[in-house]
Amino acid sequence: MNLDLGAIMHEGIGGRTLHNILEQHCNNVKKFPKTKSIGRRGVAFVEGIVSDAGSIFREIPEETDVGIDGYIEFVEKEIVTGTLVAVQIKTGPSYTKERKSGLFFEVTLSKNDVNYLHIHQLPTAVIFYEPESNLSGWLDVTGYLRSDQALLEKESVKLALRCGDKLFNPQTFQKEFKQVFQDYRIEVDRSHFVELMASQDPNRKYLGFLG
Repeated sequence: MNLDLGAIMHEGIGGRTLHNILEQHCNNVKKFPKTKSIGRRGVAFVEGIVSDAGSIFREIPEETDVGIDGYIEFVEKEIVTGTLVAVQIKTGPSYTKERKSGLFFEVTLSKNDVNYLHIHQLPTAVIFYEPESNLSGWLDVTGYLRSDQALLEKESVKLALRCGDKLFNPQTFQKEFKQVFQDYRIEVDRSHFVELMASQDPNRKYLGFLG
């Protein structure tokens, strides 16, 4: 169907908005859902914070997003470390809830979500962002799931964080967020070196002691 926007605009002089006229002339107009717009603001926010802190954010294309929205790679003094964190980004007022004790970020993970994040080779963080009030926060999902194995048996798991706690900005990224997730890398490295030291191969054993 050909849509003559010039004619529509001329017809709209009577006071109707362009949106009203477009709806009248064509029910199959292209639309960009508000949820996508809000989601894009969240991705832009996270990428901006990570870039300001001197590290790297890599977004996962929507068509291959199965629960992880992107990866953060830490950079130290312009040296790319290879240390990665998988991140989920939850954006908008639907992830905030007013309680008697204050305003909280909140998200519910299905059993499938929990199982996927539990077996993921990388540590995972959830980052909340509410653009209208410019509130943000983050949680160590991997650490939370490790803290209680019973969570893995539940049909759903609710993650909650008081708004104002664990802010996500360039300063907290460097001093708090990075430290938490770098510790996972240290844990993996330590396990690797222990494995090398237990090897019967003298060369591998030597590399383990070097670590």
